[in-house]
Amino acid sequence: MTDKEIKSLIELTLTQKIEENHEFIKYSFYETDVKYNLKPIDKYTFLRLLRNKLENNNYKVYTPGHEYVFNGETKKVQENEELIAIKEKKEDVNNGTIQRKKHRKIK
Repeated sequence: MTDKEIKSLIELTLTQKIEENHEFIKYSFYETDVKYNLKPIDKYTFLRLLRNKLENNNYKVYTPGHEYVFNGETKKVQENEELIAIKEKKEDVNNGTIQRKKHRKIK
């Protein structure tokens, strides 16, 4: 599989997953190895490029064995899950209120 084909597969599958749930994205072993039929070297490239794309779009990415918190529940990425990505939420400073800076008058 060429890099172009891998990138195309990422775009196609990621678009579908974001439409389903943009806050939580999961890629399973079944998807990468059976459904997409990725050879080990292609799978490595697929997961590396996918991880970069997700991190560049403000997702926190987890791989098998790592723990993550989603909707208040702590879970562990299972061995049959290749990658879990959770959209990072910007912290709401000042509880959503906008505060203006006070400007000092220069004398």
